[in-house]
Amino acid sequence: MEAGPLGRLAFGLSALAAIVWAFVGHGRSLRVDPADRLPRSPRIGTGLRRPVAWLAGITLVGAGLRLYALGGELWTDEILTVTHHLDRPVHELVLWPTSRNVHLLYALLMKVTTGIWGVTGWTVRLPAAAFGIATIPAVYVLGRTFLRGREAMLAAALLAVSYHHVWFSQNARGHSALLLFTALSTTFLIRALRDDRVRDWILYGGTALLGVATSLLGGLVLVGHALALPFLASRLRACGVRVGPLLGKTSLAIGVTGLAALDLYGTGLPALLRRAETERPEAGAVGTLDIFWSDLWAGLSEGLGVAGLATLVVLGIPVLLGAFRVTRRHPVVVVLLLAPLAATGIAFQATGLHMFPRYFLWALPVFAVGVVGSLAMLAPSARWLPASFVALLVAVSIAALPRVYRVPKQPTRSSLAWTLERSGPDDLVVSYGVTTPGVKFYLPRLETAPSRPVGKATSVEELEAIENRYPDRRVWLLTTGHIYSPSVDTLLLDHLAGRYRRAKAFPATIERMETLVWTAP
Repeated sequence: MEAGPLGRLAFGLSALAAIVWAFVGHGRSLRVDPADRLPRSPRIGTGLRRPVAWLAGITLVGAGLRLYALGGELWTDEILTVTHHLDRPVHELVLWPTSRNVHLLYALLMKVTTGIWGVTGWTVRLPAAAFGIATIPAVYVLGRTFLRGREAMLAAALLAVSYHHVWFSQNARGHSALLLFTALSTTFLIRALRDDRVRDWILYGGTALLGVATSLLGGLVLVGHALALPFLASRLRACGVRVGPLLGKTSLAIGVTGLAALDLYGTGLPALLRRAETERPEAGAVGTLDIFWSDLWAGLSEGLGVAGLATLVVLGIPVLLGAFRVTRRHPVVVVLLLAPLAATGIAFQATGLHMFPRYFLWALPVFAVGVVGSLAMLAPSARWLPASFVALLVAVSIAALPRVYRVPKQPTRSSLAWTLERSGPDDLVVSYGVTTPGVKFYLPRLETAPSRPVGKATSVEELEAIENRYPDRRVWLLTTGHIYSPSVDTLLLDHLAGRYRRAKAFPATIERMETLVWTAP
């Protein structure tokens, strides 16, 4: 039975009272003795003069890359975010989430930006860009938990020009926000384990809760931190530290935050679980891991190219050796960095739900701080090694970034405009499958929008019905590259082969999201 709004309000107030009681009202009784806290290890790398100036410059460069050409064509997921959430009242968004893919915090911020400046590409993406920009200094602060200033700044620079992070910072979803809050919550947790300051415990709970409010995947960050507790206990024992005080306080912080997160989705959680069950792949379908690895390879090839991938292969063994040394010096930090990735993989494998590379974007900050730290640890006297590696990857990213701005994520608007310009007044224009939301969104926004309607079909049977209804008209059909995916039924391909010819292909930066225009007499 789903909880009502009053029940959720009472539960939320109880969770808030628990936080206040635990970390403020009883702060002294819960205080961990300095001898029982997580021991510090020497940081890796070298110092840096004027870090604020360096960080400001790097963040400005990252901001320019994320704000440039922000108003490009929206793709299907972005359009669904706009159409499903903008017209819903705020209280409905908060109290009744309708999908496990809802990005609640992002939807609320998007309502603000579009309410002020209208619904355009850049207004719906502005919150993503802002979160992406803020992640650059956040990664520097995260790196400083085990790196010295120079190496932490190199990690921030690597993220600032990252092809993939720029791409997702221009995607009207909550992915860049989740990266930010995961970086912040992990940083505050490490600080709390070492210093036991009330503000770090509260900031940990607050940023972790904001991550859950951004996406349900944020809950797996909490799960990952909870899974790391046994390892934390073993390390404390190995250091001769009493386990109970710090482990108990950490468990309390994660538990209270988890209760608040459960309350956030409490009303809609049963419905979300039922819907997730219907999204499980059918028996005999192409395995989700096959699609995952295919998409991952496509994304890495797009962002790194041959030079970047070759660099990673060549430096792979030395980096692994340095990573082993980093792990020996800062084992708890390494485990906390990797825990959200492990929890996400375990959760999706256990449930059998579709798994996509974007669910593992936390790997970008982990890679940035990890590879710089590993190279610095591998050759402490060779200060040039981490900087040279970062410079090479920065060059690779800068070479790849023009495609982010030149090629749309999904070219629905440009392909629709091209088709309408070439089709006659008596021709039929039909959208098929995942092109339909984009066509519906952009059709009234085109300057030369036709008075005639554009048809839609979700199956070969519906497409044949349209063709049979108008046998004397020329048909222009818009599909995506999904028709070439191994998980798609071959009926459409057989139908196209018998009647249609491909008129034009519009490339996309998302795998299998290119738009294909077909014509049939």
